[in-house]
Amino acid sequence: MALTIAHPTVVPVFHRLFRNGVVDLPALLIGTLAPDLGEWTNRADLADRAHSWPGIVTTVLPVGLVMLLFYHLLRRPIFFTLPNPHRQFVGESLALNRLALHPAGVASILAGILLGSFCHLLWDAVTEVDGHFVQTISALRIALPLPEWSPLKGTIPLFVVLNLVTSAAGLAVTLFIYWGWCCSRQALLPHPYAARDFDRWRWYFWTVAILVSAAQGLPSALPLLSREPDLYRLSLFCNHWSSSFAVALFSFVSAGSLLIYFVWGHRSRKEGTLNKD
Repeated sequence: MALTIAHPTVVPVFHRLFRNGVVDLPALLIGTLAPDLGEWTNRADLADRAHSWPGIVTTVLPVGLVMLLFYHLLRRPIFFTLPNPHRQFVGESLALNRLALHPAGVASILAGILLGSFCHLLWDAVTEVDGHFVQTISALRIALPLPEWSPLKGTIPLFVVLNLVTSAAGLAVTLFIYWGWCCSRQALLPHPYAARDFDRWRWYFWTVAILVSAAQGLPSALPLLSREPDLYRLSLFCNHWSSSFAVALFSFVSAGSLLIYFVWGHRSRKEGTLNKD
């Protein structure tokens, strides 16, 4: 299947919908990720149900609503630990901070989760071994020989090539857009927010969170590779490591952000100030 972190790259396609409030932006983002929750938590039964068309309503929708609840409970502490220009952007973004519980708002939340999960399953349908289009279109199952210089041996199905190419392309475009946005937003920050020293502890926090989360899954994932790894073993390694990384990063950032946010707030109240920086 396409990489989980690649699925949100479809969100900008619907920018007019979430800008106009037709769909809820956090719900749309969560919808693109929620079908893979079973993969992250080693719940194969949940993953199987979530990757079926009826499962969009019976499984992904309730799971997505729970994930959205956690998002709104944790967004203030997590946003607080983000270094600028990210912190200023998410703090000013109405789409990321809005939780409308009136009928139209609830409809936009449901529409966001359903639309995001539909896009997820549609992508997986052409890049997953048991995907609908892979099963019905024989051309997607054509085995292509790997080049002799490749460290992997054997052949690779066309749908796996599509998986790799579309995931890499989506991530590359997203990183390119993000880098341009980050540079332009950084240049517009007022002093002292433009100084990296102002946010040094935040950069340290996120660097440590990412490195620790990436390292903790390696001891259990590396044995899945052999001395002569094939495509199957490499996919096992990538799936196991990425799942461990996602769970560890969420846990580390959530716990760390809550602790920092409440300690900072307690110190500010004790000093008689409300320092949000």
